[in-house]
Amino acid sequence: MQASYDIAKDNINKTLITSPINGIITAIYVEEGENVITGTMNNAGTVLMTVSDNNKLLVKANVDETSIVKINKGNSATVTFDAYPETTYTGKVFQKANRPTQTSSSDTGIEYEVEILLDGKSPELVSGMTGEVNITTKVKENVLTVPIQAVMSRNGEEGVFVLNGNVINFTPVETGITGNMKIEIVSGGLKENDKIVTGPFISIKTLQDKQKVKVSDKKSRPENKQFKSGNKNSETTPPPGM
Repeated sequence: MQASYDIAKDNINKTLITSPINGIITAIYVEEGENVITGTMNNAGTVLMTVSDNNKLLVKANVDETSIVKINKGNSATVTFDAYPETTYTGKVFQKANRPTQTSSSDTGIEYEVEILLDGKSPELVSGMTGEVNITTKVKENVLTVPIQAVMSRNGEEGVFVLNGNVINFTPVETGITGNMKIEIVSGGLKENDKIVTGPFISIKTLQDKQKVKVSDKKSRPENKQFKSGNKNSETTPPPGM
C-alpha cells in the first residue's frame, strides 16, 4: 500500500510542470486536453511552450570559418539592430559552436554560430530581431598602423611604398593584427611620419621600386598620405548576420 501511495504521489507531482527560469510566455504549442509525451532516447518529448527572459538577451550570429578561430569566450562585441539603427548595444561572446551550421559549400561558405550575451537590460528589444554584429578579438594600444590597402606583396614579400622626394621605395614590413581600415606594422624599415603610397589596388598594383612619381597637392587624390603612431588598433570580426 505504501509503494502504491508513493507511485500515485509521484504521478501527481509530474502533472505540474515548472519553468526553470522566470520570464514571459512567448509561444504555446499545446492546448488543454491534448496529449503530450515524455521525451525518450528515440523520440523527442512534446514542446509545451516557450518562456523568454527579456532581461538577458542572447544574440546568435554566423561567423565564417576563417574568422571563427580568432574568437574566444569573453570577447567584447557590439550589436546594431535594424529596428534601432542609431543605438549600439554591447555584450560579450557567451559561447561558439564547435561544428558548422552547414556542411556543404555555398555562396557564403562554411559558417559557425556564435552566441553573444548582451549587457544590462533592454526592454525595447524582442525576440526575432535582426541586425549586425562586430566582435573585437584583440586590441593593442600605441602601435604603428597604415591603411590596409597600402600593404602589398612584391616577390613574395609584404611591404609598403615609402615616398622619398619624388621617388618611391619598396620597404619590407612585418604586419600584425588587422582592423576594419588599418593594419598593424610590427617591424621593418617603416618609421613614424614616413609618407606612404596608398589607394585603390588597381591604381598601385603596377608600381615598382625606385619609380619616380609626381605628388599632387589636390586633396581628392589619396595616393600619398601621412600617418602617425599612437592610434588604437583593434582586430574585429564582423559576421555576415545574426
